[in-house]
Amino acid sequence: MVQPEIFETAFIDDTVVLQEEYTLKFNKEYIGEINLPTGKLVIGDPISLGGLGPFNETFPTGKFIVEKSVVDVNGMQFNAFVRIVFSAEAVVKWEYATMGRQKKISIFDEQIFGYPVDDGSAIIGDFEGVLKFNGQGDDLWDKNFGTESSGKDKVIIFENYNMLQFSTGVGEGNYGAFVGFDLNDKPVQFLTDFAFVTWWENI
Repeated sequence: MVQPEIFETAFIDDTVVLQEEYTLKFNKEYIGEINLPTGKLVIGDPISLGGLGPFNETFPTGKFIVEKSVVDVNGMQFNAFVRIVFSAEAVVKWEYATMGRQKKISIFDEQIFGYPVDDGSAIIGDFEGVLKFNGQGDDLWDKNFGTESSGKDKVIIFENYNMLQFSTGVGEGNYGAFVGFDLNDKPVQFLTDFAFVTWWENI
């Protein structure tokens, strides 16, 4: 299995990782389906929705399953990873998903690529759909993100688009986004990691 193994084993029910004084137990849960009509993917804090740009990579178009890996830490549960599965093909390498002028670097580099989260949740969607959502005015934003349920995992549907919202680990932070490629260098998974497992220290 390609490194870091936790990117895949965390989605196998009852996976256990011993880390320092903690026992981390992982289980997979389904969030929903994401609709990607253009394959240009956006992820980030809902508060910054109007300023989010897409990743440089172009992903497959269509509807795809979105799953989360939930970690149990001393009886408390958190989202540890969220992924989009584009294909059943095996991942042979992981790379950072890049934005803007970012150049490809190893995921084990001392430099870290990530996206900021301030309110403990993030959204993921198609760039075209996010632009349409932003064009609907403040009322639609307030309806979906200005309520007590705004931080919960859910699918937000509008017109022919949707976005998925999910909580980000233990809250705010700077979180990595990765692309898993197959033997033909095609993206088969997109994954975001909320840093419960310090895999970069164990390679």
